[in-house]
Parts: sequence; C-alpha cells; structure tokens
Amino acid sequence: MKSPYYNLKAEMAKRNITIQDIAVCIKKSYQTTHSKVTAKSPITIEEGASIKRLLKTDMPLETLFTK
Repeated sequence: MKSPYYNLKAEMAKRNITIQDIAVCIKKSYQTTHSKVTAKSPITIEEGASIKRLLKTDMPLETLFTK
C-alpha cells in the first residue's frame, strides 16, 4: 500500500520543499500542517491550491492529493 499523498511527497522531494515550507505557505503551525500532509486532517481546496502553487507543478489537484 502506498503512503497517503504519495504524489505530494514525491513533488516535495523533487523540489526540496519541507513541511515547514508548506506550513508558512498555508499559514498554519508545523503540527497542523504535518497532520494535513500525512492525511490525518483534511486539506481544504484553498490550501491545496496554495501548496500546488508553492510546488510549481502542473499536476492536477486530484492527482497531487491522491491517497
């Protein structure tokens, strides 16, 4: 079984983007962001769009956040 949000994690790794970088981008604490990135808490559409812009990826949101 693949880990939650495996495409997101791959894109983060390719671009050397950390959970802290995402936390700053979506204006949430590290812990809250960690919960979101590990699929323990939901990511809003707005947060997903902000993360996609940070990653500068053409990948559709549906693919980026596939579980």
